[in-house]
Amino acid sequence: MLVTLFCGLTVLSNAQTFNPIPTEELKKLQFMEGKWTADLDAWMGPEKSTMKVKIDSRWAVGGRFLIQDHEYSMGPGMTMNGLNMLTYDPQKKEWVGLWFDSSEANPMRMTGNWKGDVLTLTSGETEVIGMGKVIMRATYTKAANGIGFLLEMKDGEKWNPMMKGTYKKA
Repeated sequence: MLVTLFCGLTVLSNAQTFNPIPTEELKKLQFMEGKWTADLDAWMGPEKSTMKVKIDSRWAVGGRFLIQDHEYSMGPGMTMNGLNMLTYDPQKKEWVGLWFDSSEANPMRMTGNWKGDVLTLTSGETEVIGMGKVIMRATYTKAANGIGFLLEMKDGEKWNPMMKGTYKKA
């Protein structure tokens, strides 16, 4: 019982050092809340195809993260699921995205910032099965008709598109 009391008092005494939820910054993501669909152009090498995407976005962990459940359909029997977590780091004054999907064991961490109505997040060098080490860049554009999305992969000094399209409210 004394241990429990000590732990409780320690948490309370350190409470003022906890970072409050950065509500003003996170309000910038409110337009992404809800259910979305898209037919994205997708490039796997030089070939362009179309993939259907469904996204369910909601706030989690006390409003600190926007969680986006993704479901991709690339044809009969070809599906992939993903989870994107977006938040703001007030200490570094940057946006953070964590991407998890059904084809990889490790998450991809991306960071970046807003410029007007555009959020651009870039990964560090990340190992991707079948592709080796890559650097990815995701761009989200707040638009009147939805959310513009562009995912690119760095090739030397050049960025090549991997997915591009506009998410519309479902």
